[in-house]
Amino acid sequence: MRFIVREQPFEKPFAAGELRYLRDGQPTGAVEKWRVTTANGYQFLRVDLDARAAPSGHSYLYHALLNGNGRFERLKFRFWGDVNGNRLQVSGDIVFEETAITAYRTVNGSTYEQVLPVPDANHFWFPACLGLRYLGEGSGTAVGLHTVNGQPLSVNSDESEAFALFVVEMQATQQEDGATCYHWHEQRRTVWRNAAGWVVKMERGDGLTAVAVRTIQYQSG
Repeated sequence: MRFIVREQPFEKPFAAGELRYLRDGQPTGAVEKWRVTTANGYQFLRVDLDARAAPSGHSYLYHALLNGNGRFERLKFRFWGDVNGNRLQVSGDIVFEETAITAYRTVNGSTYEQVLPVPDANHFWFPACLGLRYLGEGSGTAVGLHTVNGQPLSVNSDESEAFALFVVEMQATQQEDGATCYHWHEQRRTVWRNAAGWVVKMERGDGLTAVAVRTIQYQSG
């Protein structure tokens, strides 16, 4: 597993897992590995979404700091890969304060800054299965990151929009099998969680799915 910031000796393992991505039931080669540790009442979330063996060839890394209430305080991210035939490299740092979210990102050497108000329900997610965990189960205003995966929210002609923050009204519906289905614009994600709340399956509206091959809970809580 690759990291933005490696684990420190004072961090204690909390949970970890791995999901494999499939399209129309066939493995794509993409793997998402994640790990959560704790220290002094905080959680550190690390995610490595490795699609180097998939057709996209993309790599995503995330490093998040969450407080004792499970809310984001900081998120660092990295992305690199080819998008629409052009090489794209992105790094960013998002700071979550009481009333505002401030994001800094560098896209192919150009730096951008955004400041957005915190949504009332504090819904936020980033482009990975584990990122969907933090949307909760209710509808409301949400903040997310523009993706680069060929979906309607992807980067098409303006690379400066890569991983920019955006605000959207999110609709969440509960299914009989316990899954939560999220709708925004033309997008749909259906997410299944285990008893501890970790994502064990995800379905996207275009035939892409992700299924957990292992989920480990080191600590309760």
